[in-house]
Amino acid sequence: MELEPLKCEKLPEKDRERVRNLYCRQSMPSDLMLVGEGRYCMIEHSYKELERRSLRLRPDDVWIGGFARSGTHWLAELTWLVTNNLDVDAALNEPFVNRVHYYDYGRPRSYFEGLSSPRYLQTHLAPSLLPPRLIDSCRMVYVIRDPRDVLVSCYHFFSSHTDVGFLGDLKQFYELFKEGYVVYTPYFTYLKEFLAQKHHKNLLILFYEDMKKDIKTAAKQVAEFFNRHYTDEQLDRICEHLDIHTMKQNKAINSSDVLGDKGDEMVRKGEAGAWREVFDEFMIKDAEKWLAENFQDTDCKQRYVNQ
Repeated sequence: MELEPLKCEKLPEKDRERVRNLYCRQSMPSDLMLVGEGRYCMIEHSYKELERRSLRLRPDDVWIGGFARSGTHWLAELTWLVTNNLDVDAALNEPFVNRVHYYDYGRPRSYFEGLSSPRYLQTHLAPSLLPPRLIDSCRMVYVIRDPRDVLVSCYHFFSSHTDVGFLGDLKQFYELFKEGYVVYTPYFTYLKEFLAQKHHKNLLILFYEDMKKDIKTAAKQVAEFFNRHYTDEQLDRICEHLDIHTMKQNKAINSSDVLGDKGDEMVRKGEAGAWREVFDEFMIKDAEKWLAENFQDTDCKQRYVNQ
């Protein structure tokens, strides 16, 4: 079934030149588009690939979601292990990209249609940019991380990216992120699409900070979600494998052979609260106000506001 194209527009003319000057590849900002009712920022070629929204879903599909740099690789590895009998040896011997398939760009719909079941599909896209009724049709695990840490991690990723390097400083990136001129933003529009479905039986929402404190409890939650039953001793086997520092050294996940140059590494520091080390006084106060306004009436307010 083919779907109607999503609404798409270029960046406002008043902002185009300012944004363009912050990237090393001069054509990149002119290729930025605002897509869908949420006006999500996307690179033009990624928007054109959204024809894959008509991908036929399967009931045993496993989707892993979260905003970019929120811990989706970590959650995907946990989910794959829990749904594959905690087979750490298989996870070490088979590259992550062969087990979990990145949905958002770079591959046509036919690629995903040709995958054998169950398909493990990882995405940073908002629900409105994904195949319709996805969460009604199959299960998704989703991770939320402090948006200030997300922003800092995105900044490092974009600044060191060899294709589209960000030339500005952290404060300039902060302003673009808030404006919705970084790929996948606006952040809170995106997040609220998922929070609106938080009670759906096919959606499990986890928090990065909770995973960091107790990965074993997170593994139990994912196991229960997929109706898998393991003893504490069995789950202990995967905790070391899922340690952030272990994953950073794991070539099956974080290798230049798989992911390209060092700037593209998927697992960086993995710290919670690292934004405190790099935000200046203005950013600290401004971000507090930004979070308070946008987390109003959500479960995230108590967790992230005034912290």
